[in-house]
Amino acid sequence: MKPLKFPCNTTPFSIALYKDTVYGNAYDPETSQEVIFKSVLGNNAYCEKINIPVDANNLTVDSAGVLYWVGTYNNLYSYNPHSAVLNNHGYIPFNSAGDLMFYKGQLYLAADYGALVAVDIPHPGNSEVYMNTGHAFYGLVNIPVGCNQNGVFGIDDNSLVEIDMEHKTVGEVYCSVPFTVYDAASITETGIVEGVSVSSIAVHPDCDINGNSGKITINALSASPGTIDIFMNGKPTDNTGIFKNLAAGSYNFHLVSREGCTIDTLVKLQKSTPINLLIKTLPDTCSAAIGSIAINPAADYGTLIYYLNDIAKTSNFYDSLKGGIYKVSVEDSNNCRIDSNIAIKNVVSPSPITSIEITTATCKKGSGEINVHANDASLLQYSLNNAAMQSSGLFSGLDTGVYYLQVATAHCVFDSMVTVSQQQLVKPGITFSAAPPVCVDKNGSLQVDIAGGLPPFSINLDNTSYSSNNIFPNISAGSHAIKIIDSNACLWDTAAIVQAYTLLKPDVHYAVKNPECFSSLPGTAMVLINGAESPYCFSLNQRLYNSGASVNNLLPGSYSIKIFNKAQCAVDSLMVSLIAQNNGVNCDTLFVPGAFTPNNDGLNDILKPIISNFPTNILFKVFNRFGENIFSTTKMGEGWNGMYKNIPQAADSYIWICSYVTTSGIKKFAKGVSVLIR
Repeated sequence: MKPLKFPCNTTPFSIALYKDTVYGNAYDPETSQEVIFKSVLGNNAYCEKINIPVDANNLTVDSAGVLYWVGTYNNLYSYNPHSAVLNNHGYIPFNSAGDLMFYKGQLYLAADYGALVAVDIPHPGNSEVYMNTGHAFYGLVNIPVGCNQNGVFGIDDNSLVEIDMEHKTVGEVYCSVPFTVYDAASITETGIVEGVSVSSIAVHPDCDINGNSGKITINALSASPGTIDIFMNGKPTDNTGIFKNLAAGSYNFHLVSREGCTIDTLVKLQKSTPINLLIKTLPDTCSAAIGSIAINPAADYGTLIYYLNDIAKTSNFYDSLKGGIYKVSVEDSNNCRIDSNIAIKNVVSPSPITSIEITTATCKKGSGEINVHANDASLLQYSLNNAAMQSSGLFSGLDTGVYYLQVATAHCVFDSMVTVSQQQLVKPGITFSAAPPVCVDKNGSLQVDIAGGLPPFSINLDNTSYSSNNIFPNISAGSHAIKIIDSNACLWDTAAIVQAYTLLKPDVHYAVKNPECFSSLPGTAMVLINGAESPYCFSLNQRLYNSGASVNNLLPGSYSIKIFNKAQCAVDSLMVSLIAQNNGVNCDTLFVPGAFTPNNDGLNDILKPIISNFPTNILFKVFNRFGENIFSTTKMGEGWNGMYKNIPQAADSYIWICSYVTTSGIKKFAKGVSVLIR
């Protein structure tokens, strides 16, 4: 016996050994706690740290390489190095004295007071005392004592004591060592023997009628590392333990472990009874999924499992199938399986449609129709463009276009593409009669005449509303957009031109007689007009006069005159001024101009009274047409400039009043109307 130095340069508190992999829990100075170290026997250079805190001296490992230990508060832990999964299985109601060990698949704990406890891994709280040993064992260990045989020993201080697990007895001290032992481990601590044992044999019978479809799977275990050599009927194999393509018969297997331990076993592979099936099918109709397959075994083959397209089914009858090829499989209790490809026919019924009546669409939106005529129409359903099915074959309110029509019977759907076309357009004859404006104003006219086509018509002028009226008065010269809609809502766009008015200026002559003494002897004005648009007239002081007429009773001032042709169009204008003549007469008179032009040109810009002979106590006021006093003054020579509240007033007629006292002391009052011209 010689000491084995633990790899990783650590001193473990507890160890476990799985084949050639060694685990130990020791203090880690980097984390200041106990962790698990992993290494390989014979390779001190390999060291791996598993950062899982371990606080008990009782590591062990099972046959799958999973670590177990009892931690704080007697909780049972496990850690799977392959998946890195840590589990806390729960509380064990016994205090650990030193170690855990597996024996024949059962986990045992060396507990206080000499108890050997059988641990219930899924439910540690149900663990029970297996036997009393009379020893406080620090370590438990499985040690090979021959091929396929292990001995169990407990370590009490420095003594190795044999334990008979089968008879629950404790033997004498097997041997002693010159040092104190706190834990122990061996490659058989997992409960697996060092030699070789067969854990399971799976036999799949020969299902093939022609043979060579059997299969034998042998699972063997050994605590030792390395492979187990397997010989079948004296010949070496690939050692996987899986043997395929075997015919029915007997097979001898010889298994050899690394240490030379052997085990032999005989396996018989039988021939499975062939399965005969009676299969009936019903066809589908128009892919409506109403086909079926019924499978009936020809004899009693025991419990059978049925598959459709490799999906297990609960019965031997499959319905709601569409037409096509299906894989049907049946498997017996020996896992023998028979596969068949079964065809479900798809039957297509004749179309029930006898005719499709189409009403072509006009320009009016939604004026087309599709009407489907069919046999047994009351039993059919109809759909257009994948809309919901309806019981009627009439579809109204359609525009031009291609439509997807579906007619459905109980099981079949018949598809058609139906085109709703546009009715042929009937273009009307359109003519225009336009009269140009007789003035520069908007007073032209347009008449639209429509012949042929599809009456009645609606007409739209310059994007206004549609109406049945075809005569449009009071329109300006220029191009006008015309839209015409017929009875089928077809739209026709065109345009009409109204010629512009041509202004012809007349030959105008006038003569005036100036007033004397202002209003005492008023003046006159005569206007004579000649031209191509006779008879002419003119306006003065907002009254119309015929050409050649004389206007009397005119006071001194400037007068605006407008010239009108026979259509009452303003074709010219002029200003006429009358100047007061005194001739030395003592005229006590008042003059206020009949019109004024406040345009700051220095001529007739102010509306003010002109009074002779130095009057006193003058008062001059101006009113608008609403009676509002917009100007007032008591100073001679001061007048109204056409503004009110700093806002220029509109061109209009304004009323004025004036009162004053003459040099003879006589009070006088006058009123009148003057025109503001802009």
